[in-house]
Amino acid sequence: MITRAQLEADRYKAYLYSYPHKTSYRSLSPRPLSEVWSKEGSVRFLYAHIPFCSNRCGFCNLFTSANDDARVDAYLDAMAREMTSTSEMIGKSEFAKCAIGGGTPTLLNAHQLDRLFALLQKEMNVQLHEIPCSIETSPTTTDITRLAVLENYGVSRISIGIQSFLPEETRMIGRTQTPKLAEKALDLIRFATTASLNIDLIYGIPGQTPTSFIYSLNEALKWDPEEFFLYPLYVRSGTGVAKRQLRADRCAELYKIGRSFLLEKGYEQVTMRHFQKVSATSLQTKYRCQEDNMVGLGCGARSYTSNLHYSREWSVKRKEIRDIVKHYIESTHSTFRFVRHGFELNLDEKRRRWLILSLLDQKGVDHIAYQNRFNESISSRFPMLAYLVKEKLAEHTNHYTFLLPAGIALSDSIGAALISPAVQEKMTSFTT
Repeated sequence: MITRAQLEADRYKAYLYSYPHKTSYRSLSPRPLSEVWSKEGSVRFLYAHIPFCSNRCGFCNLFTSANDDARVDAYLDAMAREMTSTSEMIGKSEFAKCAIGGGTPTLLNAHQLDRLFALLQKEMNVQLHEIPCSIETSPTTTDITRLAVLENYGVSRISIGIQSFLPEETRMIGRTQTPKLAEKALDLIRFATTASLNIDLIYGIPGQTPTSFIYSLNEALKWDPEEFFLYPLYVRSGTGVAKRQLRADRCAELYKIGRSFLLEKGYEQVTMRHFQKVSATSLQTKYRCQEDNMVGLGCGARSYTSNLHYSREWSVKRKEIRDIVKHYIESTHSTFRFVRHGFELNLDEKRRRWLILSLLDQKGVDHIAYQNRFNESISSRFPMLAYLVKEKLAEHTNHYTFLLPAGIALSDSIGAALISPAVQEKMTSFTT
């Protein structure tokens, strides 16, 4: 079993926001979507992926293509074909949540955004005004015309990547924005929409200090965001910061400072990265990520069923991404009716996924829910839970095990330690 010393040493290498990671997906024999979804429940999460950005940030290893907006209309044409084919193949869905990510979805102009939302409503039967709907934006692509479209379709949450309000720090991580541009974008969001606001900030930027990090936090508070996501600077292979051989600095220290700051300002910690205002209200949803399905649209999206996770091919390399986007744009209705790339979950992987997604959230692991779902004791299956309690990284109360602050700080390495050997081997051997 992994030791606490190993957990401490492995923190901040990468974050685990889903399981298994897309680098463990492999080619599959073509399977009709109708067969893949035939036994799934109807409560689903809809995710639409826009793989375009105005520029690629130095820390980014997402599936995105920079300065490629000439292909946006052709990409939306392909999304329309995918929506029609998907809807025909999987039948009627009750979407409980919707998110549009990227890339930068607001790279689309107002007309293109309107087309995307209209397609989602018509082809996927999404009731956008009735469910939580989130979209990502950036300071360089936030303007009054785009925000008017978001407000018209009832987008309930806007997430904006600011990262820092200090130009020397944003330059260090390859951001092109100025503080004035960031401030203007935030003013517009608050003026032109009723959506809740999330602000992303990064800590661990080379040269960043406690004083400069608190400065950015205080600046962000001027817009009274309902949520914050605080990300350590992950230096990942293939990114600009990795090519420049930069190293994250003072992450553990700055994490503690940021966490304490937000708790004192009336926020609660949901995950290691996610902080939410205690007084914030949000639309209720029946969706549970541990148990329900996700339908992904777009060439960078993944879909989840109970037995199969699937997507198109994945890469972080510029040429490979452009080739994948080109192939997506050229895909026909027939192509979209089949799954060709993914990961089949056996019983062990289903257990691990359920545990990881529960443990890394503030609600923790419900032992009774696990027992009812898998007909066994989670403590017996995963002795690491008892070890975390022994090390005072977690606490067991009634029938829940949840991470304590010291454990939340090690979420990245705790999640990684629960990855199965089979998935780890595939992730390690992944090449693009």
